[in-house]
Amino acid sequence: SGVQIGGTGAALGTMQLLVQAYAKTHPEAKFSVLPSMGSGGGIKAVLAGAIQLGVSSRPLGESESSAGAVAFEYASTPLVFATATASKVAGLTSQNLADFYAGKDEAWPDGTKVRLMLRPIGDSDSETIKSLSPSMRAAVSAAEQRKGMAFTVTDQEAATAIEKVPGALGPTTLALLLSEKRALKALALDGVVPNAQTLA
Repeated sequence: SGVQIGGTGAALGTMQLLVQAYAKTHPEAKFSVLPSMGSGGGIKAVLAGAIQLGVSSRPLGESESSAGAVAFEYASTPLVFATATASKVAGLTSQNLADFYAGKDEAWPDGTKVRLMLRPIGDSDSETIKSLSPSMRAAVSAAEQRKGMAFTVTDQEAATAIEKVPGALGPTTLALLLSEKRALKALALDGVVPNAQTLA
């Protein structure tokens, strides 16, 4: 049995590293990090007593708090736009990003087709991207309605798709990228490099 940890996929790699570090000084402790069940799934599982620790990429809702869930912040990580490490692209502007999502521009500078990896409508990543600007809200909403777009359900599915699909671009977190040692690079946005130093 022991302590079961589950929730947002963005935190699972970090949780695995923490569990491994803790086990070095507490070998008797038993932890298991479950596959992604999303922030809401992790919170529901804690409230149901199915797991002992839920990880979430969003604050608790009022109904979750009133049901007895208690949250504390253990870390923060930037949401980043990533592409495969083999890509020659190092950064984007907000305008590039809006044009890609709106379908006004569909190619990287080398001519490769940009393949957006979208997250589900209403997902915390989708909402964060929409909150960047009014033009991004409109562009992401347009992308969500376009036929043939690729949607990835979990953070791990998104990262794998961005790694493997030629020309892929999509959101992930710096924590996931680093903790899972993904073959991805976080792109600078408007000249801001998304790394631990910038975040600090």
